[in-house]
Amino acid sequence: MLAKTREPGSVGPVNVFLPMNLQSQEHEYNTQILLRSVRQDVTSVRPDRAQVTEAAAEVRKHRKIAIRVGGGAIAAGEAIKSLAEKSGAAVIRGPVAMDAIESDFPLNVGPAGSKGSIAGNYAAERATLVINIGGRGVCQSDSSGTLYRRAWAFININFNAVEAQRYNGIAVVDAARAVVEEILVELRKGLRIEPDPRWQAGLARAKKKWDTYL
Repeated sequence: MLAKTREPGSVGPVNVFLPMNLQSQEHEYNTQILLRSVRQDVTSVRPDRAQVTEAAAEVRKHRKIAIRVGGGAIAAGEAIKSLAEKSGAAVIRGPVAMDAIESDFPLNVGPAGSKGSIAGNYAAERATLVINIGGRGVCQSDSSGTLYRRAWAFININFNAVEAQRYNGIAVVDAARAVVEEILVELRKGLRIEPDPRWQAGLARAKKKWDTYL
C-alpha cells in the first residue's frame, strides 16, 4: 500500500478488496485526508555518470538491439527515437506505452510477448541486447522470461530501483528521458555506430509481414 502511494517510482492506483455483507459495527472515516498533497523528495537531477557510461559502452558492443518501451518512458519518445536511429535498434512498445512512439516511425516494430506482433517478436527473439526503458519484466511482455532467447545483455532504465534490477542487467536508475539523453551524449563522443544491414533488412521484412495483417 505505501509503495503504491508514496514511493516515486511506484505511484499508482490501489485496489482494496473487502468482503460483502459483513460489517460488525459502524466506522467513521476522514476521507478528506485522501485529498492532501504528499511531498515527494526527489533529489536526483541527472543519472549516475558511471551507470550511463557503462550502458553506452554496452550499446556499442551490439548490432542487434531491441528497445522495449514501458509506461515510464511515455515522455521520452523523441530521445528514444534518436537512440534507435543511432544504434539501429528496433523499438518494441509496451501495452501502456503505445503512444510513446509514432506508428509510422520506421524502427517501430509494435508490441512483443504473448500478445505481440510478428515484427515485435521477431526483434525480441533475435536481439543480443535488450534495453528495457520504463517497463517491468512481467509475463505478458517477455513471455515469462523466454522471449529474449538470444539476448546476452540487458540495460534496465527505470525510476524504480527495484525494477531496474531485472534480468541481472545494467541498472540505470532515474527518469527515462534524462537517462536516454545522457546515453546519447556518451555515444556521440566515440566513433560512429554502424547498424547491421542484415538486422535492418530482417526487421523490415518482419514489419512488412506484420503490416499485411493490420
